[in-house]
Formats: sequence, structure tokens, C-alpha cells
Amino acid sequence: MPTTPPSLAPEIIYRKPKELQGDDWGKLYNDKDCKIRHTPKTTYPLGNITDGELLIQFTLWTGTKGKDATVEVFNGGESIIKLYTSETMITHTFKGKLVRAIRQPVNLLGIGASFTATLRLTKYYVWSMFSSNQRGSEHLVFKYWSDKWWNGDLFKGKGSNSLKLFGDFVTVTPVIIRTLTYEDIKNVRDT
Repeated sequence: MPTTPPSLAPEIIYRKPKELQGDDWGKLYNDKDCKIRHTPKTTYPLGNITDGELLIQFTLWTGTKGKDATVEVFNGGESIIKLYTSETMITHTFKGKLVRAIRQPVNLLGIGASFTATLRLTKYYVWSMFSSNQRGSEHLVFKYWSDKWWNGDLFKGKGSNSLKLFGDFVTVTPVIIRTLTYEDIKNVRDT
């Protein structure tokens, strides 16, 4: 038997945006107390990436009045990868150059969507994977290579590495940052 009184449970509203389909489409929790979810600029130190590969994982939850969100990885003061979401567009910028722009059929920051993100940072490339409860089982996976990647200096010699998150969302899981082991790499390769 549930212990939460019915008056405190969020109301579930079902909507079907014509462009979206999936297992969880349109399942919105109209939480009257948390329509605006916002994270101020939060920095996570990443340490040295030249000695090993880092795996970063976290889940974000948007509100119902979101306008923009940013996930960005820095090497010193240089932006390596920036993933920016507005009400209408998702953009990926790698080393200061726009490499991808994806039009959004619906404002995912304004419907209480959740996003799971995984970043794999190496001295050669950045790998990213994103999924959302609004897109069913679809995962968006991208790999970003620097010029002369074979030199392995993507994160080298410019100071400390960091992850910055800010925008119209809250993190609903801890931001997990860990060095990949050989077994992790082997398991990712075999999947």
C-alpha cells in the first residue's frame, strides 16, 4: 500500500506530440512545486586524462519551463566539447567548431523529460551517448576526433580538465567520474 497521500502525488498527464514516439511518450508528471528546475554553473574536476580514459555518467531531469541547458568539457580554459540545448535546437561544438545541429520537434526542456548521458574522454577522441525517456529506446551516439588525433594531445598540456553543467534541469543521479579499466574497455568493445 502506498505511503504517499494522494494529495501529494504528482498528477500524470498524457500528451502525444505527433513527432515523438516511444515507450514513455507523453508521460508527464505535472509537479506543481517543481515546474522550474535549474542548475547553476557546477564544475566537476576530471583530473589527468592522458594517463587513462575517463567515463562520465549522469542523468538530468528538466522542468516544464526550460529554455536552455549546457554540458561542457574543458581542458584548462579551452572548450573541448560543448553540448547545448535550446527550446528548438541541440548543438554539438567540438574545439570551438559547430559540428552538429539537431532540430527538436518539441522543447524537451519544457516537458519534464529525463536524459541519461555517458561521455568517454580519451587523449585521442571524445565519445558521447545520450538517451531520453521521450525517445524510447533510441540512443544517440557520437564520436569526436581532433586534428592529428594520433599524437594523443587532445587533453594535454593546458591545465586542469573539468566538466561544467548548467541550465534548466537538475541532476537526479550523482555525476559519476571514473577511470576505465581494461575490463571496462573490453566490455564496451564487445557490446
